[in-house]
Amino acid sequence: MEGTRLFVGNLSANTTEADMRSKFSKFGKVVKIELKERKFLQPPSCFGFITLDAPRHSLENCIYELSNTQIFF
Repeated sequence: MEGTRLFVGNLSANTTEADMRSKFSKFGKVVKIELKERKFLQPPSCFGFITLDAPRHSLENCIYELSNTQIFF
């Protein structure tokens, strides 16, 4: 598998793969999405990993634009 794997934290519990794909596809080709639920937290949340096949500058833009931001799905 090609690409770079990025961690995405503090997602709402209702986040879907389609939500992730729509948010990250502008930075490169989405190769894989993994979402993990944290049901034991109140309120429940999730985190995930997204693998992007993109040039380094696109990955840097992705990290710069989305770090410490709130994304509502």
